[in-house]
Amino acid sequence: MEQYSSGEIGFRVASEDGGQPVVFRAALFDLIDCSLPACWKVLAVRQNAVDLGPEVFGQAGFWEKCFDRDPVALDEYREAKEQVMADS
Repeated sequence: MEQYSSGEIGFRVASEDGGQPVVFRAALFDLIDCSLPACWKVLAVRQNAVDLGPEVFGQAGFWEKCFDRDPVALDEYREAKEQVMADS
């Protein structure tokens, strides 16, 4: 989950084309449960913005490495995704 300085919120969602996460506007979803997975942390706090998620997602360059299909980053992504699912 990402909140931007504009106040808009985005959710990273695993896509159907190989599981690469894609950011969608939160307004496109109906929230049915307000609880957060236990493995989520505050990853970044900027002026009027905050990111939440598994700790590995907050590492510098993590998403760039995922999109470049770095095998280590993709393994970390899959492990974090499994933990989120287990905590949900």
